[in-house]
Amino acid sequence: MSQGKGTGKQSFQLGLLTFVHFLADCANNAVPGFLVAAMAYFTLDLSYGVGLLSAMGIGCNLLQIPLAKLGGKSRSPVWIMIGLVLLGSSGLIGLLPRSTPFIGICGLILVASVGIAMVHPAGLRGVQALDKLPAGMTTPIFMTGGFFGAALAPLLAGLLVERFGLKGLLFFFPLTVLVAGAVWLSRVRLEVDGQSTAKKGEVYSPWGLFSLLAIATFLNCGSASFTGLVPYMLNQEHGFSLGYSGFAIMLFGGGSSAVSVLLGMYASRKRIDGTLLTFLFCGIPFAILFFYFAAYKWALIFSFACGALCSSVFPIFVAMAKTSSGKYSLGVRMGLMVGGTWGVAGIVFLGVGILADHYTAKSVLMTVVPFFYLLSGLTAFFTRKRA
Repeated sequence: MSQGKGTGKQSFQLGLLTFVHFLADCANNAVPGFLVAAMAYFTLDLSYGVGLLSAMGIGCNLLQIPLAKLGGKSRSPVWIMIGLVLLGSSGLIGLLPRSTPFIGICGLILVASVGIAMVHPAGLRGVQALDKLPAGMTTPIFMTGGFFGAALAPLLAGLLVERFGLKGLLFFFPLTVLVAGAVWLSRVRLEVDGQSTAKKGEVYSPWGLFSLLAIATFLNCGSASFTGLVPYMLNQEHGFSLGYSGFAIMLFGGGSSAVSVLLGMYASRKRIDGTLLTFLFCGIPFAILFFYFAAYKWALIFSFACGALCSSVFPIFVAMAKTSSGKYSLGVRMGLMVGGTWGVAGIVFLGVGILADHYTAKSVLMTVVPFFYLLSGLTAFFTRKRA
């Protein structure tokens, strides 16, 4: 009875941590959903808009590497709680006056990015501490919460801004404060760095840590370009509404989330590297088809397929990082795999955005997204240990 009670408690904690990740990636990926409205409100051109996206993407990801050490020797969830409050501040952008200088808007975005950076490695340490649940499933489920948040955020942000203006984003801040309180009351505890042990159902990794970092970096460069510029492309170049543009990203993330859970269940039982490679290479044609037929609403099915095949494999690579060869602690591994790879993707996206400003978002995306997914697949293929 007590074992079942412990499993039930940890299942609730996993659900709560997954929702924390959902909120963190909501704060990050809501920016593309309200970017067009913010550019009009603050009188910014596309280069400044891309600057805001990059400030969020680079800050909330690269900062995960140094912040991964915070509380590494403690089981307290205090850094998760602080991070939640800080990331919730992104919803306060609607309170800024129209005359706010660009540096002031970036300042608010960077404060939120610090909170997002705190939550990710600490949340992953919380997941690793759930020793009564299958280890191969907990990390993919946690990562899926983030993907689902990233998928819904542009749609929710777009609908709120269409209905209430930028002030519609204000509801996000009290929600993050409430969830921070729930983390404390549920007595979430974190894995201590240096004390991680192998658990039943761990995902086997045929790649070393540095190979995984290269694979994930190329993969996330493609996904960051897709989620960052598709709403702009659909709204500004094809005349669709912000809500529709956000829906396209929701389908991309929804396909990624649903399939990653299934992959996690399979990976906890069998070797899965061949399946990951197959998914990556099969998803590339769907990315090309989506951009080619983007002017038609039925092309959204290709957005779903691209997320389901390409983006869905990332959580499994994160789960593999724990068991891959390398000397880094668990917190640093998680910071590098999530924050480091997405941080580099944010820097790359800045260049992608500049190209889109000079040409068109559609022409640039049709080239760079399949290219980065192909690089990821080829890197995975040539660095995999066959035995």
